[in-house]
Amino acid sequence: MLRNCASGLASRSDPLPVYRFRTLDEARRALWLKPDDPRLPDVIRFVWTLADELTFYYPRPPGVRKFRSIEEANAAREAWETERVRWLQARHSEKQQQVNFP
Repeated sequence: MLRNCASGLASRSDPLPVYRFRTLDEARRALWLKPDDPRLPDVIRFVWTLADELTFYYPRPPGVRKFRSIEEANAAREAWETERVRWLQARHSEKQQQVNFP
């Protein structure tokens, strides 16, 4: 059974109510939206956009690389990962204005 713990004490500007659940199954069921829920299209759009952000193809350096030591290989991988993270952060900041969680 879903119970609102805020009991009306939260201000009207508070966007997220606090709920308490007796079992984990109750919490899982509360995550699902009904097919006629008006928020469903916005939630689907958000999930698809998030998936696109997380799986967007970023080209790896071409070819096979040989390294003299494991330390050199790890340093090259870390440099590539750092570059990719910076690229993803820049891409995210550009799109942040476009996507708002419902």
